[in-house]
Amino acid sequence: MFSNILVATDLSETSGRALAVAVQLARDHGAALRVLHVVHDVASEPWAIEAAGVAFAALTAEVRDRAERDLAACVARINPAPERMTAEVLVGRPAAEIVRRAADLHADLVVVGSHGRGPLGRVFLGSVADRVLRESGCPVLVVRPAAAAAAVNNAA
Repeated sequence: MFSNILVATDLSETSGRALAVAVQLARDHGAALRVLHVVHDVASEPWAIEAAGVAFAALTAEVRDRAERDLAACVARINPAPERMTAEVLVGRPAAEIVRRAADLHADLVVVGSHGRGPLGRVFLGSVADRVLRESGCPVLVVRPAAAAAAVNNAA
């Protein structure tokens, strides 16, 4: 059913659960798996104009280098790894970059984790998973945090 899966990770425990689900789906379907981490581009924020003298390019390069090392370590722990698995780091606004990359790759599934902050948390913090769900051109699987999933299962 799935041949090209994109999983987005922020390298947190919650996105680790999403990665595990995506890895299993890729194995089950013989699908290609692209693991994506997006480094937020702070230079694109409106307040960045007021931060004169900040070397945003150097700061972004340093953060990207660290993210590439962390992502490489994360995917190295996947054993056995899906046969066609790659990983990459992009810089930008996470939800927009995930949706754009999914379209570029012709992904037929995007897998993301949700921190489970609820409606109030999304009002103040935004939700990458929510935006990807609304804007993606392909199906999106949102993997909930372990505690939230357990609560739902126990209530059933």
